[in-house]
Amino acid sequence: MTKQCSIRGIQKILKSFHNHPGCKLGVRPECKVCLKVKREEYRSSYKTKHNENNRAYYSRRAEDYTINPALYLYTIARKRATKYNMEFTITENDIHVPEKCPITGVKLEVYVNTAKQSYLYAASLDRVDNSRGYIPGNIRVISRKANMMKRDLNIEMAEKLIKYMKGEI
Repeated sequence: MTKQCSIRGIQKILKSFHNHPGCKLGVRPECKVCLKVKREEYRSSYKTKHNENNRAYYSRRAEDYTINPALYLYTIARKRATKYNMEFTITENDIHVPEKCPITGVKLEVYVNTAKQSYLYAASLDRVDNSRGYIPGNIRVISRKANMMKRDLNIEMAEKLIKYMKGEI
């Protein structure tokens, strides 16, 4: 038995169509080959449109975060707290972003994508006591580099490093 493809109008055997119990003869109106081409065209056009929308969205978001860096840090912290089930009671007003990192003294970048040079100097929300969540009095803004150093060293290791650098070890 044959059926006409609704896209190109070519007669094909029923095995050339996907099964679909709700359709006439129990198969889809378009053949497998034409449906594949149609889907690829749709995905291609959708992907282009989707990429353009994403670029516009992230551009607007970067502008918003540049104007209000505390909003960016607040948003990231809220997502992280939700992901790791941490206490989160701070507000955007609890976050004070200094011009320079209090530890390294470098000028803090506000919103950084993945540029390696400035990634380390991006503002980062630090929890003073990592066993506690994002609560007022337990947060401060430092550079990502300083936050990574703090994460990787405990006080004992930092003291040993200082002694080593002074030549005492």
